[in-house]
Amino acid sequence: MVMVSQGDATSSRAADLLRRLLAEDEEYRSRWQHYVRRSSPGPLHQGAVSQVLADYLTDIGAMPAEQQSLPRSLKDTVGRALSGRLTPQSLEWFIAAFEISAAHRDLLWRRFAEDQPEAARVADEPAPGRAPAPETAYRTVALDELHVVGADGVPHTHRSVQVIRALEPMTRYSYRFDTSAVAIDVVRGGRPGQVYATDIPGVWAVDIHLHDTVPAGQTAVLEYRTTFRYQDSPPPEFRRGLARTTGAVTLQVQFHPAKVPAQVWFGTWEALDAPPAGLTPQQVGPDHAVHWFGEDVHHALVGFTWQW
Repeated sequence: MVMVSQGDATSSRAADLLRRLLAEDEEYRSRWQHYVRRSSPGPLHQGAVSQVLADYLTDIGAMPAEQQSLPRSLKDTVGRALSGRLTPQSLEWFIAAFEISAAHRDLLWRRFAEDQPEAARVADEPAPGRAPAPETAYRTVALDELHVVGADGVPHTHRSVQVIRALEPMTRYSYRFDTSAVAIDVVRGGRPGQVYATDIPGVWAVDIHLHDTVPAGQTAVLEYRTTFRYQDSPPPEFRRGLARTTGAVTLQVQFHPAKVPAQVWFGTWEALDAPPAGLTPQQVGPDHAVHWFGEDVHHALVGFTWQW
């Protein structure tokens, strides 16, 4: 099932389930109990739960380690989430920080989807007979991709920030992806439409309808986030297709500190079903990440592959 949301979606059903899991499941409960210094009323200690999230965000480099007030600043986020205003981003954080199991993760996202309006939900079978927006209608000026792999070695989330320049008046941008086990969250730049199958087998798309028509020559900024819900581990790789010349491209894969690959390579692919070529060894940095930067990249399928 694919779920898309506008970026401000929340779920009380997923929040109820998350509270029960953190309070009653011994594995998750032990993670926050370690930080309890003073007892508090209720089955959950909000400050201790905030500390678990703070440690996770620091480990993946999302927050600076020297930010001592981070757990305190997260208390509002944790409070809103556990009181029923659980957002896609905060759910991602909880799942990764507490290493929520695949079964519980899938159930949480299903509960989240149940709380969304019909317009924001997509059935298991994508809508047929639609065509993505033509890629000749725009040029990507800048693209920044962050791919996050969890402690289980499975991709958890993916964030894309894209600046496009219209070559003709534009009303929509089509985001393509190669798995239906995702939840898509449009953070800024437009509102998502329904997911549909493209004419390429195994590739789906969702149209991001821009807030206003972008005239030729003008730019727009899009930010969208993909949360993966794989039942089985996918191949150890991250690839990005660039159909036309892209001005500046930054690709980054962030690995969990507990699951860092033995070897990583940057490479190119001739096709989706082809093996990688031109592999270049990459060094995983102290932040447990690898990155690649390119300029004026033309018609390429590029990315990383790794071995555990």
